[in-house]
Amino acid sequence: TQVEGDFTREVHNIPDLKADFVFIDALKDDYPKYFDAVFPYVRKNGIIIADNMEYPISFKEAAKKYRKHIGKYPVITQSVNIGWGVELSIKK
Repeated sequence: TQVEGDFTREVHNIPDLKADFVFIDALKDDYPKYFDAVFPYVRKNGIIIADNMEYPISFKEAAKKYRKHIGKYPVITQSVNIGWGVELSIKK
């Protein structure tokens, strides 16, 4: 399902949403907000990928805050050095 608009408001309007895979690529400072919004809809063993975790350098601080934030959730997470770096998280 493709969602247009502010995802944090629109996600709740998608009937019977259960996600196996979510790709987050938006304003880097808002990644924790997007993660919070989507997490309840991700199935067990579902994957959430956050893009641009390593480059450009100006995103490094936001990436650090995102990693700290998702550490509060039941996920297995790994930084993967592909492209400009992604954070791959699997819901437990």
